[in-house]
Amino acid sequence: MRRFLLHFDLPQPLWVEARMTETYCVNVVPNTVRGMEIPYSVWYGETPAYARLHIFGCAALTYVDKVERRKLDAKAKEAIFVGYSREKRGYRFLDSMTTTATTAFYEEARSSPEFR
Repeated sequence: MRRFLLHFDLPQPLWVEARMTETYCVNVVPNTVRGMEIPYSVWYGETPAYARLHIFGCAALTYVDKVERRKLDAKAKEAIFVGYSREKRGYRFLDSMTTTATTAFYEEARSSPEFR
């Protein structure tokens, strides 16, 4: 958890997000204690979606809804990936301008190389 925050130079109040992301990642890989079973698969009865895994602290673009922007405003804003949503299938992002964490549910299949 500490390595997440230090490596990406993120503020310490994000330790909860870092810990939850670390726990999620540990639960989707085979566990030697349970005979190489995947804890996520044991609990939910299905294989985890590995395509959903992202690097903690990586740059991202989040969609700005039409009601929150004017005609000439950007349709996306820069954010930092800080984890996975607990309530719904989605991701948690830290808005770099307002320093608030939000959940986004849209993922663009074609992503720009500089934002991976």
